[in-house]
Amino acid sequence: MNIKSRYGAPREIRTPDQLVRSQLLYPAELWAQGEEYSQVIITGHRSIRLFSLIVYPRQISAIHDAGLCDLLRLEFRKDQGSRLKQNIKSQASNQNTAFSAGLRPQQRRSLEIMGWIVLSLLIITGLSSVIGRASFLNDAIAIAPVDPILEFGAFDSRYYTNLAATVLHLLPGLLIFILGPIQFMPNLRKRYLKWHRISGRVYVASGFTGAVSGFVIGTIDPFMGFTGQGFNEAMATAFLSAYVFFCLTMAIYHIRNKRIGLHREWMIRGFALMTAIATERLLLIAFQATLDVDIGILFGTTFWMAAILNLAVAESWINLTRTPGNGAAHWKDLDRRAKSA
Repeated sequence: MNIKSRYGAPREIRTPDQLVRSQLLYPAELWAQGEEYSQVIITGHRSIRLFSLIVYPRQISAIHDAGLCDLLRLEFRKDQGSRLKQNIKSQASNQNTAFSAGLRPQQRRSLEIMGWIVLSLLIITGLSSVIGRASFLNDAIAIAPVDPILEFGAFDSRYYTNLAATVLHLLPGLLIFILGPIQFMPNLRKRYLKWHRISGRVYVASGFTGAVSGFVIGTIDPFMGFTGQGFNEAMATAFLSAYVFFCLTMAIYHIRNKRIGLHREWMIRGFALMTAIATERLLLIAFQATLDVDIGILFGTTFWMAAILNLAVAESWINLTRTPGNGAAHWKDLDRRAKSA
């Protein structure tokens, strides 16, 4: 008869002797009954070991020690896990405290108010451009000119000659300027999460469509051609379109992987670039009113200026409001907790 058949394998009941079972709890039985006996094994290790050496053969003692080691290892891992969780909670608490320390909450609040004022101006400018271009397109279709360039000029005629791309640019642009600001209102997002997700999908689809149609209008058919300043316009439009596409793709990727903070950051970058068209219109109006420079030179240059300006502001705001951890906590919530603490 081998040792296993006589005394039992590790983590199995090794003897049917009730007297022995009542005098000594085996690790296998402790394992089956629950974790509450682990402290009994740890504190009584020396007495159990001595009893095993006196009553049982060496084989049983070795098997007993193997099971005891398993329990000790499990207890050690549980202790390590609890300490690790406590350290993580402590670090998160320290990071949250540092995030809302000093004058940062006041800075964020002041810049938020200024940002919404500037954004309102950009939204009004963008909607005015969309409505104005749609009105022009309606009149152009009614006229149906034989020579659009002679009738409307090189700049406006391309919107008529690229009719499908223009419609696919204006309608998504309208949705972007309406739905875009709503995506960044935390109170609406918390109360109407389903609406946030549905409107967000419409917003992202509009962004993709607007980027592609804008690429067709501004890059394939720039109003000054592909030489000289026309190349400048084409490359600016190509950059904006490609980077908007990239930002929206990254935003989708991160939200599908539950990275809320990174999703928010890429959505901000994408929206900043899409509102750059409104910034470009304001810069163009200001330069035309103050400088004696041809629109062909100004158009591509103001595109680059608007894109860089909006992205710089977006990155500054992202760095100021990036919350610790995965970004699930909004900066307003952290500042409010720190103020009430």
